Parts: sequence; C-alpha cells; structure tokens
Amino acid sequence: MVEINLQGKDINLRIGKDTATVDGASVKLDTKAVMKDDRTYVPLRFVSETLGADVKWDGAQNMVVIMFNGSAGDNPDAQPSPTTGDLWGRQVRKTNLPKNAADFPYILNDVPNEMYEMPYKLVADGTLHVPKEVFATDPQVKKSNIDHWVDRVKKHYQSILNADYHTIDYSWADQVYNTTNTGGRYLPDVQKYVDWVKENHIQIEGAVEPEPSIIYENWMGYNIRMKVKFRILNFDQDKKVLYDVYYKPGTYEKGKWYSGYADISLGSTTGEANLAVDNIASLTYNSIIRPME
Repeated sequence: MVEINLQGKDINLRIGKDTATVDGASVKLDTKAVMKDDRTYVPLRFVSETLGADVKWDGAQNMVVIMFNGSAGDNPDAQPSPTTGDLWGRQVRKTNLPKNAADFPYILNDVPNEMYEMPYKLVADGTLHVPKEVFATDPQVKKSNIDHWVDRVKKHYQSILNADYHTIDYSWADQVYNTTNTGGRYLPDVQKYVDWVKENHIQIEGAVEPEPSIIYENWMGYNIRMKVKFRILNFDQDKKVLYDVYYKPGTYEKGKWYSGYADISLGSTTGEANLAVDNIASLTYNSIIRPME
C-alpha cells in the first residue's frame, strides 16, 4: 500500500492493482500501479483527471510536464467524477442525499433531491447508462464538450421561453435552428413559428439552467437535465403556443409562473463533440413542471 497526500487529497494505491482510493472513493486506473527503483508509477490520466493536473508533452526536452496551478475544472479533458469535485466550482454535499445518489458523480448543494430522483426517460429496449457511468466510460463526455452542449441547450431554450410578438423576427429562428440537430427539421419550419407568434400575439418569458453533471444515455442517445421557469403572458388561441412538438393546449394558465425540471435529448449528425438539441426534444415529454405557489 502506498499512501499519498497531494493537492489536499488522500490517495491510497496498491501496487499491482488497477484501482485506487481517493478520499475514500474508489477510482479505476487505465493500468496497474507499479513500483520500480522505489518509485511508484501510475497512469497519466489518473494524474490529470483525478488530481486536476495539467499534463503536457515537452517534445524539445523529451519529457512529460505536470503542473498543479489550477483545479480539475481547468482541464478541458476532465470528466465529472467522485474525486474531481464539481468541475464548475460549485459546492457538493455528503448528507441528505437523494435515493439514487449512486447514479451521480457527486451531489450538489444547490440541486434539490427531486431533480436527481426524477425518473429517467426510457425508450425502446430500456437501455440506460446513468450519469456516473457515462462520465466514466465515454471520453467524449468531457468538460470542453459538456460546456459546448450546455451553451447550445441554454441558448435554444432561452429563445423558446422568451418568444415575444413585440420583438421576434427571423433572427430568433436562426438562433433556434443553429442550436438544433437539424436532421428532420429545417429553417423554414422555425420561421413559420415566428410568423405564428406575431399572428397569435404570443408572449412568453422564462429562463433555463442545464445541469452539466446530469447527463445520461438511453437508446436514443444522450439527455441533459435542466431547471425550467417560465410563464405565458399572452396568446389569442391556445394553439402551438410553445415551440415544442409535444405542446398540449390547456396545459398552462395564462400569466401563471411554472417551474420544474426537464430532460432534453441531444443529437448530432456529425459526432458526439457536436451534440445539439435534438429535433424531437421537448420540455414536456419527460419533465416535472408545476405551477409556482
């Protein structure tokens, strides 16, 4: 057993084993830890992702350079895990945990248990890979890509939940279209909704907050969970008020605030790094949205 305290983390390594413990949490190594000439060798990925180090190759010196000048969140290849802490600098908690806490890399202070415990969206054969599994097995689900996906989802739904007949124009359609996986949906379809907002005097205001540490995979692909808050201020006809394939008339009372959580499906025709809001994503298909008190 090799015991190390580094960067405020208590690390236990067993020579010849491909697992380690960091602050009591088990971490899988790419290869076994070995000892040679009284030195312990571990995979560089462990040093980079778990310890938050910046690992680079210096070709001129023919050596690896390891720097600890930042947090794990400074590493674009870092993935959320029980040992990295939150990559976005937020506080995690160890008490009052949700029933399914084991599904997630960590539990955040400012995320209520209900958001974690909301059922996953299952389709077809019931395939499900929970967030902790996704982050541990798919190297593409890393901070740099997650930041890109979150930005697209947020821009997309900030537009949808702030459609206003007073100000809307085709630039609104461009924003929604550019943040969508466009397979099956085309810009003229979005522009038709812009025309409808003006004709039907639709006015909506709201905000969303995608949660980067809650990404799971079902048979269709990846989904990200987000907080939602909105109200529909005006419309003439309760018809296609929200730009959403599953919108049902009579669901929302005019002028009343609603809040909750929604799972947004992601898709891409060019690979995981370019995920965007899927063309059949919905605020209402797998969600908990209630009137606010």
